[in-house]
Amino acid sequence: MTTVTVTCPFCGYSKSIPTMSVSSRPGKVTCPKCKGIFSFSGHPYGKEDEVVAGSKGLNDTDKPPTTPEIQPHKKLRKVQYSPGVGWILIAFVFLWFGGIGFLNVIMKIFVVPTLSKLENTVQELTILEKATNGDDIYLVGLKIKHPIQELSASVVAPIFENHLLHGMSIFLKDDTVQAGNILIFRQPDVIKNSDRVDSSNSEKLPDYTYLFNKSMFGLYDSMFRTKMSDFSWWNLIGDVRVVYLLMMKSIMSPMYFENGNLYHIKTSHFSGYLYRGEYGKNKNGKMRHISELWFERHGTFFNIIALGEENRDFSEFISNLEAVSEAEADVIMSKYNSSAVSQDIELASKLSRRLTTEDLEKTVTLLKAHKAAGDKIPNTDFEKELLYLKNAH
Repeated sequence: MTTVTVTCPFCGYSKSIPTMSVSSRPGKVTCPKCKGIFSFSGHPYGKEDEVVAGSKGLNDTDKPPTTPEIQPHKKLRKVQYSPGVGWILIAFVFLWFGGIGFLNVIMKIFVVPTLSKLENTVQELTILEKATNGDDIYLVGLKIKHPIQELSASVVAPIFENHLLHGMSIFLKDDTVQAGNILIFRQPDVIKNSDRVDSSNSEKLPDYTYLFNKSMFGLYDSMFRTKMSDFSWWNLIGDVRVVYLLMMKSIMSPMYFENGNLYHIKTSHFSGYLYRGEYGKNKNGKMRHISELWFERHGTFFNIIALGEENRDFSEFISNLEAVSEAEADVIMSKYNSSAVSQDIELASKLSRRLTTEDLEKTVTLLKAHKAAGDKIPNTDFEKELLYLKNAH
């Protein structure tokens, strides 16, 4: 008897069937083992009906056997979802709302108590340039009218940071009485790891604290305008930014902000921020007036602190401040004469323009003489800076 072997393409089960039991036409075959359904092309000498694998055979013939062509049907693949996707969604929602809740707790426990004393309203203030009979002097990138507030400069001392000229301290006298102190700081208006926060409680801060700003003035601008508000459970990124700026405000805002006013100021030469208030008491028990100014010009960030006795507001001094270029500085300095400026100012101007060993050496000698005479000078190791500059050259 001639037989045909039919093999299931799914499970491999095979069975020999008599040729005459096989249909001569193509059809479907169901596997008796795995129940898989596949196509069967038929057999030219088979009968004209459809069979199932495992059916009983018919009579034998003498025709030669042929190998049938078997074509399995393509099964549709089921899409299976990993159970981990659900956990990821649950974790995302938990972190979203949990993160906002955590920030809310941090804000109420740590930030709000500190900022409650610093919740200033930023007021608008315009100060136009005021005419004065003073002479122009150049210090730390600025053109300044001198004398300042009709006060003479008794001592002008450089301030160094990382062996670079960072600013100037100008001590003012009214005749022979100490009347005030002007501190001028400058730096490139780009935040880096080595930058220093210029305030009364200045400290070096890590780079990650400047997440949302690329410049010092941009940081102060965002910080001063940020106010405490109710958190949104949906605006995660916005709330993180607010908390960050409030944190910076609590770190960088001096505590004397609680008893003064903060202004967005415009002058004839720049716009920035000005704080006015009181800062400590003098020897006579009277409060000293303080003005602190922040502004940016030509890619340079300036921070100026003016401490004065007898409630001086330094409006005239501020109105005449102007950031100048190196070429303008040379013109201003070329007009100096012995009757116009003191040796302190002349040396400070030269150091502001270009730091040289010769000028710093003269400055150190002059500051030693001031100290010996009982004048107040900053606690800066000028001799150490001079030695460093000599070794550097």
